[in-house]
Amino acid sequence: MQFVEDEAFNDYVNAFKRLPLLEKNKVIETELKELLMILEQLNEKKNKKNDVLYNREIIDLNKDKFSADDFSEAVFVYINTIKELIASLIGD
Repeated sequence: MQFVEDEAFNDYVNAFKRLPLLEKNKVIETELKELLMILEQLNEKKNKKNDVLYNREIIDLNKDKFSADDFSEAVFVYINTIKELIASLIGD
């Protein structure tokens, strides 16, 4: 894999970096959810079984206040769900 620097992407990341932590967490969760939706749609188009992993840890992010641990656990669940959907896409 080769990484390429892109000025527009750098600007996007710099805008993200200026956000307060709570807003950064919300952006990250939104981005993960969008990625999940894209992968689900791709699976549906390929007529692949579309079981999405779920764990109650992601519910913690719906609280008014959640801890850094809650956030890390929810992101862990999202990442593993994304990995499962990708595996389904590239599987036979």
